[in-house]
Amino acid sequence: MKIKEYSCSQFGALKNIKIELKDGLNVILGPNEAGKSTVVEGIYATLFKGSNIKNKTKEDKDFLNRFKPLPTGDFFDGYLSLSKENGEYRVYKRWNKKPESKMELPDGTEIIDEDSIEKHLRKLLNFGENTYKTIIFSKQQDLKRAVDLILKDQTIAEDISTFLRKVVMELDGVSVDKLRETIEKEYKELYERWNVQLDIPESNTRYKKGVGKILEKYYQLEDKKGELKNCLTIEKRLEEIKENLKVLTEEKENILSKLKEYSKIELDISKRAQIEPQITNLAENEKKLKEIALNWPAKEEEYKNLLREKTKIEEEVIKLNDELSNARKIKEKEKLTSLLNKVKDGLIKLKELEENLISIPQITKEELQILEKLKNKIENIKTAIRAGKMQSKILKSTVPVWVTKDFSPKSQYQINSLITAEGYLKIEFEGVGELEIQSGEFDFNQLKEEMEKNEKELKEKLKELKIANIEEGKVNKEMIDKLNKEIEKIKTSIDTLLNGESIQGLEEKVKSLENIKVSKSEEELEKALNEKRNDLYGVEVKMASLKNKLTEWAKEYQSPDKLLDLVIEQKGKIHNLNQLLSQLAPLPSDFQDPNHFFLSLQRLREEEKKLEEQKSNLEKEYYSLERELPEISSEELEEEIKNLQKELQNLKVKGRRLQTIKRVFQEKLEEMDKNSFKPLEDSFRKYLAFLTDNRYQITEIKDNLQVELKKGDTSMPIELLSTGTKDSVALALRLAIIEVLYGENPGIIVLDDCLVDLDPSRKEKGIKLIQRFAEKNQVIFTTCNPQTAEELGGNIIKLG
Repeated sequence: MKIKEYSCSQFGALKNIKIELKDGLNVILGPNEAGKSTVVEGIYATLFKGSNIKNKTKEDKDFLNRFKPLPTGDFFDGYLSLSKENGEYRVYKRWNKKPESKMELPDGTEIIDEDSIEKHLRKLLNFGENTYKTIIFSKQQDLKRAVDLILKDQTIAEDISTFLRKVVMELDGVSVDKLRETIEKEYKELYERWNVQLDIPESNTRYKKGVGKILEKYYQLEDKKGELKNCLTIEKRLEEIKENLKVLTEEKENILSKLKEYSKIELDISKRAQIEPQITNLAENEKKLKEIALNWPAKEEEYKNLLREKTKIEEEVIKLNDELSNARKIKEKEKLTSLLNKVKDGLIKLKELEENLISIPQITKEELQILEKLKNKIENIKTAIRAGKMQSKILKSTVPVWVTKDFSPKSQYQINSLITAEGYLKIEFEGVGELEIQSGEFDFNQLKEEMEKNEKELKEKLKELKIANIEEGKVNKEMIDKLNKEIEKIKTSIDTLLNGESIQGLEEKVKSLENIKVSKSEEELEKALNEKRNDLYGVEVKMASLKNKLTEWAKEYQSPDKLLDLVIEQKGKIHNLNQLLSQLAPLPSDFQDPNHFFLSLQRLREEEKKLEEQKSNLEKEYYSLERELPEISSEELEEEIKNLQKELQNLKVKGRRLQTIKRVFQEKLEEMDKNSFKPLEDSFRKYLAFLTDNRYQITEIKDNLQVELKKGDTSMPIELLSTGTKDSVALALRLAIIEVLYGENPGIIVLDDCLVDLDPSRKEKGIKLIQRFAEKNQVIFTTCNPQTAEELGGNIIKLG
């Protein structure tokens, strides 16, 4: 395939451009930013970029940002005319909000469906987009990195290896990619999501998309098994419902039969339920009236007897009350006599105490306090004198010596004896003189005078009170107080006993009770009286009860004769009701009474209703399950399952065969790989030797496209080569790859000034090599160097 023409209204910086390309060498010449690379991008986009882009992916955004005209352009487009042996193809694409794609075939047919256009282009181009992008449309900067990319990027190496295998196999008329694609496609269509080794699905999770035919058939088989299981469950349940409906129908018929039988007599039993209680009540009332008629006269006689008994008891109670009153009077006499004696004894004792009180000298509390006060004054004076201690001794005297100490009387002194005094000392030397000594804290004579005065007053007071000392006064005072208390106590006791009465009055009361006599004691009489009162109360209670009963009967029945008339009337009513009862249907023997009958009837009706509901629910369930049944029977489902099992088995057999084909293909492919790099190696060696004047030779190209070079006998790693040499190696390898890819079929190659870094000698050889390559293929070379364009020659297209 070759390109005859490229044009566009606008694409990036290009405006209304039209370029005609010829067979062989085409050189696009123009300064930097003239649009050379944009022309190449336009050709590539028209071939491979779909017109319907959404500005969502990064690739689409980059494409729009790079080539949409700025600032106001709202579309950009591209047109290509392509030639092949069978004729000319025309392709047009427009990128904007209303994208457009169309292709005209050699026979004039126009296609506007983008998928169809893509399929035709794929057939026309022979190789995929990545092949053209990586190898055929590589830019200069990519070309400079070609060797490094091959060394470092295993993906590119694997792609080129695949191309080489394809070339080798296509030489024998077999397309490797198509065959591999077909095998892989068939394998994926069969085994996707299926574990081949375990022969089970990869996961218990059911996949909705991306499943192979085996898994899909497995799902169909499992679904059908589920349908069969559900169908069998429903069929089983339908049979159960039929049996249940049969049982319910029989039960309902039995109940309806009983209901029909009982409904016939329901009205009679209802009347019987009303009449029988009336008869029972009337019979009970008749019995009650008969008992009253029988008891009425007896109760009247009993009441009369009780009335006589009550009168007798009342008379006895009066008599006992009189006797009890006399007994209490005698007891009162004894009490009064005892009381009178106690009063007289108290008066005698009172007289004795009063005589004793008169015999004791009288002294008051105030008089005792005066005596105590005088005594305390005397004691205080003595204590004051004793507080001053004095000692003296007369060593020599020619006359008798007399000594007075404190309050002691004068006494004769013995020479050389110790004289001690407390507050006062007087020494008299007979016929000679006197010596008086006293304590300096007080006036002894004054104290003595005061003490003597108090002592005198104390003696006079004691004499007046007729007592010897204060202690005797205290004793007398205590005796007086005691006697006064006893006298007061006896007086109070006598007043309490008399309780306002006089002794004379008490004596008259005692005298008035002297002639009363009784046969029994008060206690015996009280006991007898209580017994009679209880008897009287019992009689009165019985009489009251009888009187109430007789009054009630008289009020209700008037008299015993009228009561007998009522008894006869009750009998007539009972007879009439029995006549009505005999005309009604009898109560079935299964029932104790009408209530039992009606409860049973109600229960039967409820059971009938319940059975009808159960039957209705089962019928609804039956019809619902019938609708859930598959359109085909369980036998037909079982047959379908057998067919699905067979189909699944056939797919597995097909898969095992495909596995065998895949294994044999891989073995064959590996066998052919041994020689797949030889054509590339030969072309690469040829072009490299030409460009480097045989300075560098290829040692080996490995399966992963690792190239080993040597210079003379020395191995040369590519990463150590100079920039110019590396460019030469890259150009030689790229031309070799394209030569092997195209084979005998001519094709196109785009070279973005790959000679720029070569020295003059290698540049000259590079130009010759490109010119030689253009003899068979269409070469599009872009450059900004007019000299390079002139040296290359060919169809020179000037831009800018």
